Amino acid sequence: MKPGSEKPQKFKALPVQDAAAKIIKAMEQDAFRVTVGSDARFMDIIYRISPRRAAYFIYNKMKSMLGE
Repeated sequence: MKPGSEKPQKFKALPVQDAAAKIIKAMEQDAFRVTVGSDARFMDIIYRISPRRAAYFIYNKMKSMLGE
């Protein structure tokens, strides 16, 4: 894929300010883990259930993004 020819996102991205606020709040509360965004929460759950399936999911997504 050529630079600048990225496909439009099919999901709503969390605004940077909101992501930063969640991370800072978690740090202030000494949280062990913080997931920012629905995609991160999804992957966290999938990885806890089946690490192998999560890795395969990421592999397939990356493969489709690269057009292979």
